[in-house]
Amino acid sequence: MDIYFDKDNICFYGKPNLDIQKSEDGQTKLRLIRESQGESKRAAYQYAENIEYYIDIRDSLLVFDPFFMVTPQDKWKFQRLDLTLYIPEGVVVIVDNALRHDRIFGRWARWRSNDEYIWIMTENKGLQFCGNKSD
Repeated sequence: MDIYFDKDNICFYGKPNLDIQKSEDGQTKLRLIRESQGESKRAAYQYAENIEYYIDIRDSLLVFDPFFMVTPQDKWKFQRLDLTLYIPEGVVVIVDNALRHDRIFGRWARWRSNDEYIWIMTENKGLQFCGNKSD
């Protein structure tokens, strides 16, 4: 897991895990799972609930923050955020350079600056790479 600190070492930031799956019901959905450890189950649940994360939704555009934040009073309790985006077959996903190191998109080694990469959700093979937008 990637963990980062602000310049004053007050806030902790973690990189969420993004997975994109085929929707079984033809609907686009986003599932967020927050996890944490703690002194008790109740404390771990509270630490997980306190994870701050923002997604900007504009029409068909989803902008994911690159990091989640752990509030200063919670300290680091191995917080984790998993995102699963379910999209229907045939939906095109355009990914910008910000996700070039993501475990899904990072497998394509030839990322060029400011390029956008096109993917499509297929029936049997899941998310498939189609090329870059500038080609």
